[in-house]
Amino acid sequence: MLPSLLKPSTSISLAVEKADTKLGVIIFKCLADTPDVEDADGDIVDSASLEAAFYDFMERHEDIQVDLDHKEDVPGNIVAGWYFPQEHVYRVAFKPTDSKIVEQAEQGDFSGSSFSGTGKREAL
Repeated sequence: MLPSLLKPSTSISLAVEKADTKLGVIIFKCLADTPDVEDADGDIVDSASLEAAFYDFMERHEDIQVDLDHKEDVPGNIVAGWYFPQEHVYRVAFKPTDSKIVEQAEQGDFSGSSFSGTGKREAL
């Protein structure tokens, strides 16, 4: 789920799927909730609402902190995001300010990230 569907503060864990030193970005992958199935909080959300929440989150991402393997916050920008409903997956492209971070991801020096931010839970 995404912060706009959750409690006021939340964290999304993402796995490194690919690092591209030429583009200077890291592609992270996150499993989305399965549409129309009750989640751990007892909520049931349809696919269209999951997609809308994801893109809403992407538009409002300026408060997101990126934490690689829970070691430190990394400065940079989310430059793109996609929702793949057939796979129940979100993918996010992150461009760190320091290009060495992308090299470290490409070499497997860390396996994932957490994006934390704030959101407002709304009834759907």
